[in-house]
Amino acid sequence: MILGVDYGTKRIGTALMHPEAGLAYPFEVITYASKSEAIERLLAVITKENVSHVVFGLPIHADGTDNDLCRSIRSLAAIIAREGAITTEFIDERLTSVEAERILAGKRSRKKKGNVDMLAAVLILEEYQRKK
Repeated sequence: MILGVDYGTKRIGTALMHPEAGLAYPFEVITYASKSEAIERLLAVITKENVSHVVFGLPIHADGTDNDLCRSIRSLAAIIAREGAITTEFIDERLTSVEAERILAGKRSRKKKGNVDMLAAVLILEEYQRKK
């Protein structure tokens, strides 16, 4: 399985995709209070879902440079790769949350923020699939 990750400062949207089917679907939203908790929760998903590859979205600046959140994501990915014995990759996700909000606009949901995060993770995996 391939795990898509939309990393935020409070929540992590996740999506899964079977590498042969190429169809991404929302999985879950991980809420966390510390980086170590985020790592622990992501590693649990990796183990439970037999994930072999993780695609992290990077919210890079318009000029293509990293911001502080990008640096945090790269650090987190390095730990996940090492601890989970998996491969990781990064996809430019500047507009995935905006696109997810547009798609969900007008839909009633008590968990709208979480839905946006999971849909953004799906869009990250779809972009990954297109670039393969």
